[in-house]
Amino acid sequence: MRRAAQKTPATTITGAAAAASPTKLMMHLPLEHVNAILSVDGEDPPPPRSLAHLSSPEERRERFEEHQAFQDEVRREFAEKGFYEVEARYFTELADFQAKMQEKMAKIGCRGVNVNIFGGFM
Repeated sequence: MRRAAQKTPATTITGAAAAASPTKLMMHLPLEHVNAILSVDGEDPPPPRSLAHLSSPEERRERFEEHQAFQDEVRREFAEKGFYEVEARYFTELADFQAKMQEKMAKIGCRGVNVNIFGGFM
């Protein structure tokens, strides 16, 4: 597996989107993120307790199938280009999510818990 470049900006807009929207800043997803996405087992859906917040087995199956399709997209693009691109706002949204999780953990007395879902990236 080739190594993904980290946070390399690239501007990519094609087709009708290029005419209809402003240019979006695209960045390479770090290899740690690609590996985390691809590490989810594609054979069996996760146990019900890990998706218990979803209302039904059908909804859990649908979410799992959506993730499998996403994995296929990431795998395909990484194989073709050697990286997977996301909008730059992804990194801001991830940092916001991690800050909110850190606050929630502190409220229940779990200070100092690492809520970085991708290892040492952020």
